[in-house]
Amino acid sequence: PSSGQLCCFYSDKPLSIRGESGDPADVIINAEYNGLGFVSLLESNPGDDTNRINISGVTLMNGFALGGGASVAANLTLRADLLNIQDCDILGGQSEASSAGGFDLSANEISMSQCKVVGNTGGLTGGGVTNANSISTISDCWFENNNGLYDAGALTCAGSNSAGHFIHGCSFVHNSGEATGALSPWTSVSIENSTFYANHGDSLAADIGILPFPSVIVSVNKSILAYGTGRPAAAVHETSSGLFELSCTDIFGNSEGDWVDPISEQSGVNGNFSLDPEFCF
Repeated sequence: PSSGQLCCFYSDKPLSIRGESGDPADVIINAEYNGLGFVSLLESNPGDDTNRINISGVTLMNGFALGGGASVAANLTLRADLLNIQDCDILGGQSEASSAGGFDLSANEISMSQCKVVGNTGGLTGGGVTNANSISTISDCWFENNNGLYDAGALTCAGSNSAGHFIHGCSFVHNSGEATGALSPWTSVSIENSTFYANHGDSLAADIGILPFPSVIVSVNKSILAYGTGRPAAAVHETSSGLFELSCTDIFGNSEGDWVDPISEQSGVNGNFSLDPEFCF
């Protein structure tokens, strides 16, 4: 590995990295922009629950991924059957490649909870986190000031797994992307009890934008999409057959529109409304 880089390559062996105190501020892997922060690649054996990676209580920061289309993120790249990431801070990664600046995750199942993803810049697949080919559950995470040079600023949910992705209790704040400010679903996503605040999208949506992938359904329940800029809060690419299903959701104060097409008919029904959430950030 180059200076500032911690690369681990495993095959068919479980891997666990845990900060002793549980506080990510106490265990810091700082690549100082000299190379990748952390890479672990395990051969995938479907159905083998011993092929897993667990990471908790650490900070990975200031990773740097060069161009050339490499599918590795600047700060953290993980490949396994089962991934569990908890209480981690992913900060300041920069990618000139096709991958994300923060996380690049691929597994049959992913669990990510109580993580902070802040200040990352990524390439083709977004700024903060890319999930691929997996069933993922992302809960109680904070995404802030991430930038996607081509896609979403904070989170790209990719892959062909029909079971989709689940996002619960997360906050997306001040993220920006060429297509979508916060979230780009390439496959079906269910979002609940989450907040999207002051995100910016250049060409598709401020908060959630469905790109031209088949059979994408984005379910949003008990959430807030507010004060986005650049484009409307939620949008579907003109060549996409994807759709939104919204309930008990507040969309308010977005500069280019709140309940506008393709979600205009869902305003005022299924508990949806438009009122100032009066944030105290």
